[in-house]
Amino acid sequence: LRHHVSYLTEENADIVLTAFVQEFERRLGQKRKSRAGGSLEDVASFLFSYFDIETQDKPEHFQSDVEVDKWIQCKDKWLIGISCKRTLRERWKQVSSATPEVLGRYKIKEIWHLITYDEDLSDDKLSLLGGQRHIFYLRDDSRKLNQYKNHSVLQSYVRPMSQFIDDLRREMGS
Repeated sequence: LRHHVSYLTEENADIVLTAFVQEFERRLGQKRKSRAGGSLEDVASFLFSYFDIETQDKPEHFQSDVEVDKWIQCKDKWLIGISCKRTLRERWKQVSSATPEVLGRYKIKEIWHLITYDEDLSDDKLSLLGGQRHIFYLRDDSRKLNQYKNHSVLQSYVRPMSQFIDDLRREMGS
């Protein structure tokens, strides 16, 4: 995409890309549920490529209760798992057993969830998973994000989607 907007400054090209991704996210929300998570993973992969963020798939020998779509290695050599699902419900049983001990054993710093439909998030789910090093990236205009961003405890576990790439770059040391 960048070569198609090469006449723009880097900042303006990023704005165009952001608008493109927001439109894609809107269309994603209108897809059949069974295909929305895979499409979100495709968008995330596109963004990783665009921003030169190296990702890894799960190693074949990895036998754990941690189910994510992509892995990012941090500057401290620990991993961040990226989960791309339409709702948390699609991943709930897979991630709720990923305790801090399991994450520590595999040098997993955190699990980051990209969620496009967050109405099934509850105080209990955020509290449980947030305490187990899970972070939730929600649409910037999300009602749930607005509900939790000023909560004394739960605000630590939710972030706006627009912050995702900057947070990854910070963790990677770039």
